[in-house]
Amino acid sequence: MIFFACFVLMAMMIFRLVLILILASFAPPAIFSLALEPAKALGMATVLIGDGRGKPLGDHIDHQAPDLLDFLSDLTFKDAA
Repeated sequence: MIFFACFVLMAMMIFRLVLILILASFAPPAIFSLALEPAKALGMATVLIGDGRGKPLGDHIDHQAPDLLDFLSDLTFKDAA
């Protein structure tokens, strides 16, 4: 019985992961930039990865980078302090 329960839980986790990956690949970046507004309101530094699909960028975006690798390679320890 326990093996069946573990199998069901594992199948649910795999289904959830696949669903999240599918939704994230088809969702426009503007949806993810909406999550930056509350983060900025809490005082966090925000980074928009991508171009925002031509939509105007708000004041809640501190940094913008075309891709994550370029952004991370430009960071230094001085920037983190």
